[in-house]
Amino acid sequence: MNFLCFNKVFSCCLFLFFSLENQNEADLARRNIIDHYQKYQAEQELGVKTFSFDVTANGFVRYKRVLKNNKTEYYSVKTDKITDVSYLGTEVSGWLVINCEKESVIFQTYHDQNGDTDEMINQIKIPIKQINIDSINSWSNDFKLLKK
Repeated sequence: MNFLCFNKVFSCCLFLFFSLENQNEADLARRNIIDHYQKYQAEQELGVKTFSFDVTANGFVRYKRVLKNNKTEYYSVKTDKITDVSYLGTEVSGWLVINCEKESVIFQTYHDQNGDTDEMINQIKIPIKQINIDSINSWSNDFKLLKK
């Protein structure tokens, strides 16, 4: 009887250990993604007044920017809907492209002179500057970790 009880306790401890390890990996990946964004973001060079980028603990990527004309663009996608991350550009400047499942990204605009938008799209493009290939690869790997 004691062996059976020990086996159940041991199994629960292993499950808890691996669950915490996966959670720690996800937390680290989230922090790395946000740190890379803060280091390489290029919104100010494009005339953006304010901007924010977040990867939430409950699994969402949220990106918002307010342009000089006060037009606000907002993107949101669940991390498990991300198919891949690519980069278009050079080491001097370019775009981080977060590709997602079809129509899984919420895209909204506010204060747009052409009318506000509320639609579903397939990708988010974020302006990036002064980035090297290792950082791009690290970013891509961190997004893959979030999908686990």
